[in-house]
Formats: sequence, C-alpha cells, structure tokens
Amino acid sequence: MPPADSPPTGIDDSARITAPDYPISARKSSAEGIVVALAHIDWTGYVCRITMTVGTGFPAIDRASLDAMRTWRLKPAFAGGQPAEALYDVSMTFGITDYKLDVDRGPSDSRPKIGTRLPSDK
Repeated sequence: MPPADSPPTGIDDSARITAPDYPISARKSSAEGIVVALAHIDWTGYVCRITMTVGTGFPAIDRASLDAMRTWRLKPAFAGGQPAEALYDVSMTFGITDYKLDVDRGPSDSRPKIGTRLPSDK
C-alpha cells in the first residue's frame, strides 16, 4: 500500500464513527482496559480489516470494540488526489468512571479525539 498524501479521518460530515457499547457484563464485573487496534480503511472509507494489537483481557469488551469498528465509515485517505487505502490507529478506553474512544491519525501529536461518556445507569 503506497503512502497516502492525507490520512483517513473521522472528522468529516460523511464520516460515521460510533463508540462501542460497554458490555453490561463487563461493567457489572468492573472490567476495565484499553483496546488498541489497527484498522485497514479501503478507498471508499469503510473498514475492511482490523488487527487488535492490544486487548483488555476481557473478551466481551474486545468483541464490542471490534464489532463497533466494523460499522465505521471514514473520509478515506487520498494519494495523488484520488481516494486510497490506508491504515488507521484506534484506541478505546473502557473504565467504570471514564469511557472514551480516541481515534488517532498516526504518530502525530495532533491526534483528533472523540470522547463519549457512559450514560448513567437506570
């Protein structure tokens, strides 16, 4: 895969990134952790492959993370003015008091962040 001129991004009107559900079984057992994955984004902006590089050790959380990523659509990367395939770094933090989805564009320090807090339990 040749390098892209611009990376894929979730910061766009056409992008659709949804945070995973925090599994009830994981919350009840106070399971927490960080999922780190590398998503292969095709030229249309859809996730076509995911490699989990770091799991939480809790299968329900890891599965919820991957399931959510499979539904994503991003603004694709561009190379030579044309949409191109690219890799996209993803980090998801699951914590009982703090729950967020960080979507990174690569090794840059100016990474866009999308934060989501858990709705209060009813």
